[in-house]
Amino acid sequence: RGSDAPPRSASDSCAEVGGRVVASRTRTGLRRVGTLRVLGPCGDGHRAREAAPGQRLDTGFNLIQLDVMEDMLKRLIRFEEDAHDTLRKAGKTHVIRKAEEDLSAELPDHIHGFGHPVRLRGKADRVDEIGSGVLIIDYKSGKVKADEVSPGKSTEDWFSGKKNKLIQVLSYAYMYCSNGHDPKRVNAGLLSLVDLDTGLHSLEGLKEEFPQWKEVFERELCAFLGRVKSLEQFEHNPDSNHCELCNPA
Repeated sequence: RGSDAPPRSASDSCAEVGGRVVASRTRTGLRRVGTLRVLGPCGDGHRAREAAPGQRLDTGFNLIQLDVMEDMLKRLIRFEEDAHDTLRKAGKTHVIRKAEEDLSAELPDHIHGFGHPVRLRGKADRVDEIGSGVLIIDYKSGKVKADEVSPGKSTEDWFSGKKNKLIQVLSYAYMYCSNGHDPKRVNAGLLSLVDLDTGLHSLEGLKEEFPQWKEVFERELCAFLGRVKSLEQFEHNPDSNHCELCNPA
């Protein structure tokens, strides 16, 4: 929130990008406040950068980015209000507890048998309390397909490279549960900001098929790490792009 941003009342809702409030909605509608983080040109690797002091946001590429962001924020706020109203009518409480929550867990040594600690770390965009349950949400700027978060035909699919989004939400849920939370009460999912009509893609289907999902994921993850550790060298996949931060040589 920028120092020049007007105060918000309890009835206001807002959206943030890069830790700064870029738009907020009040009873009078959407307004711009603070500073927008704009994207550099394609040749800049699509890295986000701060708008320099005095830089114009009302022309050129910056204006396009601002209009796209405003439209996305309007739709997100409407989506959240509708979801909140639906839960309220169903008699369920809904509270956003955390944003950008750091998560971590240590895999049990008796399962992986590596002889040294194996730790997981991640950062969840949001942690909500819905009724007596917990929902971990990760926003996606691209589209999310339902089958990307579905369990697939078998657990062998999970670490095949085709279920990366599933592994992400499973990892978030696993880390959260590893800190003393009941796996039956924890759910996690992905929300596409460009395709909100598809709703939240969550682990509900997987949890029904695998009631002991936490133990199953733990076992499959340790088996995968064991296979990785047994490799003598790593070879780059010729079908994928090189990481722009690494030397492919």
